[in-house]
Amino acid sequence: DDIKFSDILVVVKKNRPFVALCIHGVCICLMQYAAQTLGMYMYSAVYHDVTYQSIASALSSPFMIGSMILVPFICKKLGLEKLIRYSLLIGGAICAALFGMHMVMEVHPLVHGVILGIGTGFAMVSIQMQWGLVGEATDLLAGDTANPESEDRLFELPTLPFGGLEQLSWSPDGKYIAYSCRKLAGRDYAFSTNTDIYLYNVETGATQNLTAGMMGYDTAPLFSPDGKQLAFLSMERNGYEADKRRLFVADMDKVLANLGSKDFRPFMKELTTDYKYNVDGIAWAPKSDKIYFNSCVNALTALFVVDVNKVVGLPIDGNETTGSLPVSYGNGIRRITSSEALFDFGGVSIVADEIGEVKKLITTNTCMMRPAEIVAVDPMTGEYKELTAENKATLEKLDQPLVEQRWMTTVDGKKLHTWILYPPHFDKTKKYPAILMCLGGPQGTISQGFSTRWNYRLMASQGYIVILPNRRGTTAFGQPWCEQISGDYIGLNMQDYLTAVDNMKKEPYVGKVAATGASYGGWSVYYLAGIHQNRFSALIAHAGIFNQEHMYMMT
Repeated sequence: DDIKFSDILVVVKKNRPFVALCIHGVCICLMQYAAQTLGMYMYSAVYHDVTYQSIASALSSPFMIGSMILVPFICKKLGLEKLIRYSLLIGGAICAALFGMHMVMEVHPLVHGVILGIGTGFAMVSIQMQWGLVGEATDLLAGDTANPESEDRLFELPTLPFGGLEQLSWSPDGKYIAYSCRKLAGRDYAFSTNTDIYLYNVETGATQNLTAGMMGYDTAPLFSPDGKQLAFLSMERNGYEADKRRLFVADMDKVLANLGSKDFRPFMKELTTDYKYNVDGIAWAPKSDKIYFNSCVNALTALFVVDVNKVVGLPIDGNETTGSLPVSYGNGIRRITSSEALFDFGGVSIVADEIGEVKKLITTNTCMMRPAEIVAVDPMTGEYKELTAENKATLEKLDQPLVEQRWMTTVDGKKLHTWILYPPHFDKTKKYPAILMCLGGPQGTISQGFSTRWNYRLMASQGYIVILPNRRGTTAFGQPWCEQISGDYIGLNMQDYLTAVDNMKKEPYVGKVAATGASYGGWSVYYLAGIHQNRFSALIAHAGIFNQEHMYMMT
């Protein structure tokens, strides 16, 4: 608690960004002084004002830096530590007072510079505190109780390429941090997706790998509100980026009672053994008895809820089939938003009453016709109300295309989901050119998203019928449908494209057809050019894969 002046120097040495901030301030003032001095000679009419500002700016810099260094030191010596907490407020008040003085009186440049410097310095103390005066920064990713050799390595959080702050969670009592990290280096890092969930003890710094032995992509840890459970998402297989995203829950009472264990899997359970689809965007109910999540099912991202105390270990019913929606999504799992609502819903924030009953789910929804808007969803009925209408005024000026979904029979007898967009004022007695969209990825889904890069509404509005098949390899129809494309880039998924085109060409209103796509979609266009047998009148590829060996080594 006792800070000596030498401590300040240690902080400065250890915290180069802080030093850079000071140097930056000096440079800004010098540049401003030079620019304003030049302006003084060019525009003599404002001589007094420019001179005044330049002198004041130059004088403020040393007082700002001096305040940043001395304010914490002096406050500690005088026993006024609480004053530091309000430094940002004090600095703002000083600068505001200076502005007020300008309004009522002439202030000497020296006085201006001193007051501005001290005020800014006070305000910057809060930043200075973050650079070390209240404690040195700790790399909580360093170290692993089971692998002490990792102590000196640098790791990343969020994990590339798709991570965010959902990969870190504080326990409600503030004693632990759960985070996901791939603690590998070099070749191992490049070829592996084995990301684990780690538990960091804030007081001791001890770190435990909670998912050792789970070799896939473990992410998105989230403590329950009561702190007794930890939910996270997990893929099963190492090196496979399109594996099913499963939902797990760990019993934290048992985990903390067995921190010496090398295998915590006996204290975990999977809630989605009987759920066919991927889980995303998890959020705990306030009573810690349910988890809300979103999931893309048959090309619509819907909201779901699962009972944490459900019977687990049951198999998926109808995993190989595609087409109509399942009779049941699994034991203890309920769909909230309707399959008739043609929107993609995002992750939720929960609104609950004083006893923890969930009243509303706040989220966003999008569709091919409009960008995201914030909505409130009834957790029981799935009915939603738009809370924003940012795009309404613009979209009301535009004619809207028609959207429908079809199920087509594939060459091997399965059901292929396809979105069809028709131009505004569509007339079945007329003929329209059509565009087949080939999806990139190859894993992914054409759902009700809104993109400014590939905007299907815009395409349809130009007079085209837009054909959007969710061919083999898409991720919203069960894992077997997704995985079929692996090792079969030129096989059934290409036939799925031809199936969609052949079905639509049977319609009297469909004329010439073009195929287009990017990345794997561009590669698909290259291949379709060789097998389409005059189905297409134009083929357009953007950034298509052209070297599969190189792609394999890079992804």
